[in-house]
Amino acid sequence: MKFSRSDAKYALKMELLHRIHELKQKIEIYTKMYGDFDSFEKKTYDKKESFEDWDSYVEWKAYREELAEAIKNDEELMHDHFEIT
Repeated sequence: MKFSRSDAKYALKMELLHRIHELKQKIEIYTKMYGDFDSFEKKTYDKKESFEDWDSYVEWKAYREELAEAIKNDEELMHDHFEIT
């Protein structure tokens, strides 16, 4: 079985789009629960006793960071900045 560079690019693109969609859905849940991330972050740092808020903050922040990375990877893929090893 052979795969071309364009086949690999298409497969990577589909995987990235799926992951971006998943992350946006997860982030939307937190946004509906807590509102704006920056306000929630400040509230969480001001109120250190709430373990539930800290758990939500850590997860929400991780999803945001992963989404930013996935979007960056998608942009690099669009410009053919990827390597097959």
